[in-house]
Amino acid sequence: MIYGTADEVKVPNLDVLSFLFDSELSRARELTPLFTEAHDPDAVITTSRARHLTTAFAHFLRHKYGVGAQGPGRDVVVTVSTGQSALPCLFYGVIAAEGIYSAASPAGMPKDLARQIADGPGKLLVCSADVKPLALEAAKLAGLPERNVLVLTSHPRVSFESADGRVRCDFEDHLPWKRITDPRELADRTICILYSSGTTGLPKGVLVSHTNVVSEAFITSQMNRPIVDKWTDYTSRTIAHLPTAHIAGVQGYFINPVFEGALVFWMPGFKLDDFVRYVEELRISMFFTVPPIYAAIAKHPAVKKQFAGIRMAIGGAAPLSKEIQVAASAKMHPDTTVTQVWGLSETTGAITHTTPGRKDTVGSLSPLMPNVTLRLVDDDDKDVAPGQPGEALVKGPMITKGYHNNPEANKNSFTADGWFRTGDILRKEGDLLYIVDRKKELIKYKGLQVAPAELEGVLLAHPAVADAAVIGVPFDGTEAPRAYVVLAPPAQGKVSEADVAAYVKGQVSSYKQLRGGVKLVDAVPRSPAGKILRKELREMVRRELQESKLEMPRQLTVLGSQAAYPTLGSPCSGFLLAWDALTIVLDLGYGTLQPLLARVAQPRDIDAIIITHEHPDHWLDLHALLRLLYYGPPLSPPAGPAGPSQQQRGEDKQRKLSLYCTRGVIEQLIHLEPDLPVHTISDVHILSHGCAFAISASLRLKGFLLPHWVPNIGIRLSVIPDQGEAQDNGTYSGTPDDGDTPLLAYTGDTGPSPLLAELGRGVRVFIVDATDRPGETDKAPSERNLLTATEAGDWAAKAQCHSLLLTHFWPGNDKAAAVARAQSPFDGEVIAAEPGGVLDLST
Repeated sequence: MIYGTADEVKVPNLDVLSFLFDSELSRARELTPLFTEAHDPDAVITTSRARHLTTAFAHFLRHKYGVGAQGPGRDVVVTVSTGQSALPCLFYGVIAAEGIYSAASPAGMPKDLARQIADGPGKLLVCSADVKPLALEAAKLAGLPERNVLVLTSHPRVSFESADGRVRCDFEDHLPWKRITDPRELADRTICILYSSGTTGLPKGVLVSHTNVVSEAFITSQMNRPIVDKWTDYTSRTIAHLPTAHIAGVQGYFINPVFEGALVFWMPGFKLDDFVRYVEELRISMFFTVPPIYAAIAKHPAVKKQFAGIRMAIGGAAPLSKEIQVAASAKMHPDTTVTQVWGLSETTGAITHTTPGRKDTVGSLSPLMPNVTLRLVDDDDKDVAPGQPGEALVKGPMITKGYHNNPEANKNSFTADGWFRTGDILRKEGDLLYIVDRKKELIKYKGLQVAPAELEGVLLAHPAVADAAVIGVPFDGTEAPRAYVVLAPPAQGKVSEADVAAYVKGQVSSYKQLRGGVKLVDAVPRSPAGKILRKELREMVRRELQESKLEMPRQLTVLGSQAAYPTLGSPCSGFLLAWDALTIVLDLGYGTLQPLLARVAQPRDIDAIIITHEHPDHWLDLHALLRLLYYGPPLSPPAGPAGPSQQQRGEDKQRKLSLYCTRGVIEQLIHLEPDLPVHTISDVHILSHGCAFAISASLRLKGFLLPHWVPNIGIRLSVIPDQGEAQDNGTYSGTPDDGDTPLLAYTGDTGPSPLLAELGRGVRVFIVDATDRPGETDKAPSERNLLTATEAGDWAAKAQCHSLLLTHFWPGNDKAAAVARAQSPFDGEVIAAEPGGVLDLST
């Protein structure tokens, strides 16, 4: 289903500079004050002065450094600056010179800035005086001469000169900008590159065009003006306190306020005490800010009536909980409700919007803006049912045309028919949208999705919590939420981690509880734009796990190894793999359930079951296990004398194990007991040749189709490097073993096949069929569907594995003799799989 609004706004075909300074639609008149310093509000830059600085900067850039001399859109000017009042004019000046403005964060490291310079590649680097050392070091790393590092100063007077002082802008010569009205050129011309925050990986350069920024400003204005123009006591004044390296700074301080004729007061950086004081002293009437700042407004004891003059308060960049929304709104003008909008750098800012004065106390993202269309889709890009969550795909004039120098990101981020994949999971109720979370950040606990944003909202509603972040951490073979919490000063030393966990437990469902723990920290790592840097938290967890892995089990236990049928003391095929916190079963044939239950604390502790094929000596006890999971007691301990609650039982029944098997196994299960809800008890993943799955964040599975009477899938397991993460749908889209460490391979039942060498290549343990079935060796190799012990040794040698574990012995066969035959072609360790035998995999 495609969502949109009935209203369509006709956006003027104008370049951004003509839109702001020459259009009758703009409210920036010649003497309108546009920019000033918050600490010295008398030093005003008017529209006339801004135009003067723009064309002077453009002339300086063109004639001293050749920006735009070879044609438009060729020269990149990288800018790293703290907040200052002349910075918007530099942005305009780069565009007027027909260059591309590339915004960089002053909070980054020299290597980060050097990477952005190289990506441009940057012809010039402009900085504010306070970050000149950073700029010079980054320029040196990027090979940019010092002459090409320029320093912009706004106060007490505007100056623009090279870092060595040899080249200066005299502000006497001017270069007028080129007026553009052709729609195609406006949409194609890149004027700015904004780098994504890089919260999960390296930042990507988002290409921003004239059409993008003009559409964003004009459509927002058309929604606001009919309401705001009726406010007799309103003067539009905002305060620039967020970083200008992101869309909130560029669109929110350089463009939208100018078009409205608003005055922007500039802070060099955010300090809460200064921000609160300036809002009151400078009579700020509107602002956009991020959830951590709204949380501070809501909870800081010094914030009382300083925000009572705010008529528009908008939040974004990260999810804003309804609890903080309501609490912060109480500090604003009586007619003001803090509203939340949704957008990304790739959408040139917000593409949802609530008209001024509309009340919202439910934590929504506001309705879609005009000219924007939206789909909510599942993992297969199929539209979800109304009211259900799905990944948001969007189209509209504000959507970027792509990423700079990154064709792979462009391929992955756009569908074949032009929809942009936002990566955000939303749901729609009526005309309102609601955030669930980032697709890559959803936590999967026992197959159930947990949204970090929801838990963060619950945590921030606690009066003792100043800030919080939630990530998934390994827990009993699955993921569980862990909270990193900053306590408000009055609560420090008085509120414990257990107190916080108990509070959350009383607010959410069982599967959402903080089983991964609570960690009290001094600060939550955030980007300059206020986004939680979850990759830094995950790195903390990675180091923690690295230190603890030596204490965790890594072993393979033989549950059974007999072919065809069980006999007393000799179950059929089955193995139990313990790898750190994971518990994985490989085949579950006749007689293997009892030894399995003897080795797991709870049957629901099993994370995954892998069945190679549909012959019952490899799977039939799976049926009994599924019945136990469905009809048996819940995992949770009794809540009291009456036992677990109905809700508790229901939630435990929802927890699913992961079942990896061939389609024939599922068909056999359903045929055996049609009423047993296999798909309710387990998440089923069908094995086939070449299939690949991330079983968890630590183990990867790949399947190989091997010769047998029924489809038999050989299993190869490899260890994912510590920085690896399981993808959200449990599948692995890259090439397995790329950077992985081979761990284990299992043939199931198979005849000779050249795929066996690839299956077992370099693994720690190769579990190989050594049936030696009487009469089987009389057949031609192409007609055989089982192996001999000698052949098992031969394939182990070709695979160059470390150890060979022989299995699937025909009843009555001599296992010692089989080991001896396998040792003939294979120099490594050869072991016969004996029920109860344990192989140590820790070394």
